[in-house]
Amino acid sequence: MNGPVWVDRRPGQEVGVSPPLPVGPRRWYANRVIQVAIGTAAVALMVLADWPHPATPNQRISDLGSLEKQVNADQASCSLGVVASIVGYDRVVTGDSADRATAISLALESAMECRPDANPQLLDLTTTSAPRDLAGDGLTNAVQTVVAWSYPNGAAVCNDLVTLLRHGWDPGVLADVRSRLSAMRQENTQATTVFDAEAAKLGAPPFVFAAMGQVSPGAVVG
Repeated sequence: MNGPVWVDRRPGQEVGVSPPLPVGPRRWYANRVIQVAIGTAAVALMVLADWPHPATPNQRISDLGSLEKQVNADQASCSLGVVASIVGYDRVVTGDSADRATAISLALESAMECRPDANPQLLDLTTTSAPRDLAGDGLTNAVQTVVAWSYPNGAAVCNDLVTLLRHGWDPGVLADVRSRLSAMRQENTQATTVFDAEAAKLGAPPFVFAAMGQVSPGAVVG
């Protein structure tokens, strides 16, 4: 029943039921308050889920290793190409090889490998940042130092070698090669120092860049 029963005891009267009590309209803000509460709770859960948690030492070592592998993979074609171009140039200049055309072709190809606009892997490296748990240790800047080793310096060295192979000895071009190779050696040292410091702090093995350490100003004959 919808309400209390009342009984009329007078003769000839029927038993009746009281009319239902009126129910007021549901206030609009009741649903609104519930919706806001649910939305606030959902946002809070999302923030907590995304809140940075301290990484374990093993996780930091794993993140560092992943970054090192990516850096080596993305710059390897450039650094190996620079070393091969220098070797090819030196062999022609010293008379160990008469295949000047191959040396020129190799240096041209290597110059392209050192350009971010021609090498997708190197382009990817230009936007690579250290993982969040390692971001405060200068590793992102070290990655960009590797990029600078490749471009403009690595590409310019290869292009200079092409000029020397095509047009013969030129003191100005040779000086530019050695100046850039000196800068590249410093960049290799800077980047390696940062990675090695992080590795030592975590108890991880030291890092070696693919072929970058093989470049020095004295590597070019002339």
